[in-house]
Amino acid sequence: MKMRIAVVTTSYPRNAGDPSGHFVEAEVELLREAGNTVEVFRPKGRAFDAPGIAARVLEAPSVLVPASKELLSIRGDLRRSGRFDRVIAHWVLPSGFLAPRGTPLELVSHGADVRLLVRLPRVLREGLARSLLSRAESWRFVSQALWDSLSRTLSPSLQSSLAKKATVAPSPFRLIRDHAKEDAIATSRAGRPYLVSVGRLIRSKGVDDAIRHAKSVRRELLVVGDGPDRERLERLAKREGAVVSFLGALPRGETLAWMARAEALIFASREEGLSTVCREATALSVPVVHISPLRVANR
Repeated sequence: MKMRIAVVTTSYPRNAGDPSGHFVEAEVELLREAGNTVEVFRPKGRAFDAPGIAARVLEAPSVLVPASKELLSIRGDLRRSGRFDRVIAHWVLPSGFLAPRGTPLELVSHGADVRLLVRLPRVLREGLARSLLSRAESWRFVSQALWDSLSRTLSPSLQSSLAKKATVAPSPFRLIRDHAKEDAIATSRAGRPYLVSVGRLIRSKGVDDAIRHAKSVRRELLVVGDGPDRERLERLAKREGAVVSFLGALPRGETLAWMARAEALIFASREEGLSTVCREATALSVPVVHISPLRVANR
């Protein structure tokens, strides 16, 4: 049955090359291709842009003021838009609380929202989880690991409630192949193989372990992405004597081109279960090297 669906998300591409929330955009496209009418509600300002609202708040707590205004604006837009058959809320904190009550609600957790929940004091965490579960018909996790990491921090009764509504389904994605860019990279890097690490530069991504691994196998590491940890990682690479190039945040098509020509993708995240970037690498026939922080530390 075709429906009118509202997608609420704190991350969504602003232009064709923007990698932010590209998997949410892919889901929206699939819903539309199925004949549904889909409206996307996302922050219009910059408070939720990369490297993400959590990192921005840590850098400048005052960003909470414009962020709160943006969220209130989304809630108002939703209410003025009339009746929806379904609301899909990506990143349950805060999106799960923006949907009007009475409309069937599907929650979707991608990682940062779960990590935030489990770090909250128990009383607050349980209160938020109980409220979200009372609002939602279903709660989708992009990996079993995310579901498990939240469930084990909840009381038995809430674990049972979550199990009744939880599902696991990886986020959809669509590859953007820029063959001209890939060929140019292959030509410029001829005889100089490299490894690649892709993601936000925050501690949980384990890029420091990727740097140490690249040094141990005597390969250059290209780091695609930006974030609050960049300066620390640059100092680490210099101190370790590793050959590392920091490319910064790139348009998604260019990121995929660098991945496509890499010898391998180095994945060292400490808190993700099933990463989209690993699935993209596999789709590009690029090997994925999963780095265990413990194994790196003991080497």
